[in-house]
Amino acid sequence: MTRTTTTSKSKAKGSGTSHARKAKKPNSKTVYIATESEYAEEYEDAKREVEKLDMRLKARSDDALLLAQRDQAWERLDTAEKALRNNCIKFVLRAIGHKNYDQLASDHPVSAEFKAEIEEAGGEIDTFPWNPETFPTALIAKSLVDEEGEFGSEDEIIEYLNGPEWNSAEISALFTAALEANTSRKIVDMGNGSRPIRR
Repeated sequence: MTRTTTTSKSKAKGSGTSHARKAKKPNSKTVYIATESEYAEEYEDAKREVEKLDMRLKARSDDALLLAQRDQAWERLDTAEKALRNNCIKFVLRAIGHKNYDQLASDHPVSAEFKAEIEEAGGEIDTFPWNPETFPTALIAKSLVDEEGEFGSEDEIIEYLNGPEWNSAEISALFTAALEANTSRKIVDMGNGSRPIRR
């Protein structure tokens, strides 16, 4: 009887551990990049127009002309959003694990030339834990979720991102998302006093 009880508790404990391990998912971030800038520009212009009219209506909520203009602005925004969604590339960047991240950073050390440039400019080289010329695209390629195989191998992704179609701001947006997925914490404070008081 004693042996049976011990085995039962052991199984229950193991089952709980297995569930906890499966429950934790890697951090991920999603970025949408427009295939052509005009779609993004039209969407941003339409959104600003809606926001502007909403602000004006706070002071003149019964103004029929403003209400009609806002309705038109919303139609424009809906159309622009649909066009943007149909002409975007979706990038999902998922954390690769802290050991893989540290190894990747080690694989892309700061070059001697870059160190010399920073030191000559009076900067602190310690602020650069990895090579800023190669690590960003390497991290994007390593973190990119490509279940359908649309982007190819990591080397092919890096070559693609280094192509003329991509500007610095777009690469920066992808790198920031990949960096946040790998380095930002997903910890929730649920202790006493952490929740606001309902009044």
